[in-house]
Order: sequence, then C-alpha cells, then structure tokens
Amino acid sequence: MSVKKFPHLAHWGAFTAVTERGVLTRCDPFFADADPSPMLARIPELVYSDRRIRQPMVRRSWLARRENSDRTLR
Repeated sequence: MSVKKFPHLAHWGAFTAVTERGVLTRCDPFFADADPSPMLARIPELVYSDRRIRQPMVRRSWLARRENSDRTLR
C-alpha cells in the first residue's frame, strides 16, 4: 500500500493529509494543536462529495457586464 503524508494548512487549522494510492483517506491534526477542529475529520468526505464544484464557474451575466465595462475603459 502506498501511504503518503502531506503537511497542510487550512482555515480549520494545521493538519497532515494522509493518502493511500492517491486517495485522501484522513486528515491528522497537527501534533501540537491542543484543540484541533472536529471539521478535520470531514475533509476527505467533502473532497469527494458529489456536491463539490469540480471546476471554476462564472455567471454569464457577470461576464457580459465585465466585457461591456472593459470596452468603455479602452
């Protein structure tokens, strides 16, 4: 089994992401964190959720306004 560990920081705190065969399996809290966030345990579930946005998204109306405003600035 190919287990790899990656130190990481997020707004939930410092942790080590643990992967097995390229799949995130768990997030271990930073060893010196006296009160790690319980949200760290949910990160693997969130990464692979079917509700996750998989690519950048932009509203067409925002793009249209942006294109129109760019023309007036030139």
